[in-house]
Amino acid sequence: MAIATVSTPSFVQGTQVLLSSFISSNTELAYDLVIIGDNLPQVASSFLKFPQVKFHSVGDRLKKATQKVGEQNKLLRNKLAQFYSLEIFNLTGYDKVLFLDSDIVCQQSITSFLSYQCDLGACYDRAWFMNKHRLYDSFYMVDPESSDTRERTMSPSYNSGVLLVDKVLINHPTYQELIERIDSIDWTDTSGVNDQIVINQHFEGRIETLPETYNYITERVGFDRKWSESRADEACFIHFIGHPKPWNFKRIVKGLLKGRKAPENWSVWLKAYWKYLRMSTFRK
Repeated sequence: MAIATVSTPSFVQGTQVLLSSFISSNTELAYDLVIIGDNLPQVASSFLKFPQVKFHSVGDRLKKATQKVGEQNKLLRNKLAQFYSLEIFNLTGYDKVLFLDSDIVCQQSITSFLSYQCDLGACYDRAWFMNKHRLYDSFYMVDPESSDTRERTMSPSYNSGVLLVDKVLINHPTYQELIERIDSIDWTDTSGVNDQIVINQHFEGRIETLPETYNYITERVGFDRKWSESRADEACFIHFIGHPKPWNFKRIVKGLLKGRKAPENWSVWLKAYWKYLRMSTFRK
């Protein structure tokens, strides 16, 4: 089994906390840690102290496809690394891959999580909790009762920050189909959640819904649906979507001085960060 994530120079601290929290919560599991990236030499030295760590470079075909996206929409050029999560479908040789975004903290063992039998499992995204649908092409959220649009919509829609993938989908044909899906989309006006659009479109109707505790989304403003009686401290994975990210200390402190709130559940990430620092020589 592989535990995979994407890391970039601006996400190194997030990746370190993710891996550290996962290892400390899963001491009895056998797995490889796989870090996916484009310019891996820039970040590799930050992860060499982790056991079972392996590095996987983004394929040239996927990079070319993402570059075309940036050419279509310059606003997406700083978000192209989001597409790199699709490399998990190219990690042949593993019976199962668990993908986790690098802005996640693990709080519990995933033993029970791995008992789910599915080709592809994921949790609902913000749209579902806000009682919204997604426009199929652009992935913007819309009211289901809206009568001013005749565009195709989808619901439910899924967050791509936690993906449980079985070996039946980890192969070259699936990987190629996902790249072709990128090429087929008009990226001139989309919501900006790049890999999420591709995953939801390509696997529409085939994604197994996983319990919310495996992807507890922060930034819950506007949520209408009840969170199944769960709390953040009960969640297996807390996902710090949005900005600022919890390791952007200067930006957060500046916000606090201006009367803004800290990121939701920021203390959870901080505790995991200090725990990581105690076990590592890493310094910013």
